[in-house]
Amino acid sequence: MPEGGPHWRTSSYTGTETCVEVASDTPGCVMVRDTKRPDGGTITVGPSAWSSFVEYNKASPATGPCRRSRQPASGTG
Repeated sequence: MPEGGPHWRTSSYTGTETCVEVASDTPGCVMVRDTKRPDGGTITVGPSAWSSFVEYNKASPATGPCRRSRQPASGTG
């Protein structure tokens, strides 16, 4: 794990804090947590599984509160 813990980030497509945060700076794993409940636990998956999940969602129709807009929110990375 990186010194000081993982570096959490939200998607540039997240306009509000209604989605998830991701930390992928730990070799061999990607950690995911609820933005509203950062102390509520994490899901850890391998980089290959995360890449498959991201690619699936890119190809899927936009649905749900986190997929309302394909425009990046201003001021997010």
